[in-house]
Amino acid sequence: MMTDIQQAFLDRYLATLDNAERAAIPQINAEHFCADEWNANTCAALIKAGTKTSSCSLKACYAIEQEPEPVVGQLTVVLDWQQQPVCIIKVTRIEYCQFKDVTPEFAALEEKAIAPMPAGGAVIRRFSAKMRMS
Repeated sequence: MMTDIQQAFLDRYLATLDNAERAAIPQINAEHFCADEWNANTCAALIKAGTKTSSCSLKACYAIEQEPEPVVGQLTVVLDWQQQPVCIIKVTRIEYCQFKDVTPEFAALEEKAIAPMPAGGAVIRRFSAKMRMS
């Protein structure tokens, strides 16, 4: 459930769409990315700036956390750590693969996007190095 501020932010965006575009939205949610304040705020800023344009998750986590899996066309109100809306993103494509099959191209996108984030940058650099070695 969204707060009044989050809903008003979303409503301003939805008002820019025609009826057919609004009807085509299969799912809407509001969330922050990352598990700590600095990374959540940094990630939100990178998304808003257009630097971070891709994401990845473990499919099993959706079932464990009892959350719906993303769907193409879904809108997400990206929140900062204080739960304030920062921007709205739309899922345009979903691909499933095993971790070992993540492409070097995708890993490079993630590395570029989250390099400013201390923990994320280190993790993706190790992952990218592993991808280049395989």
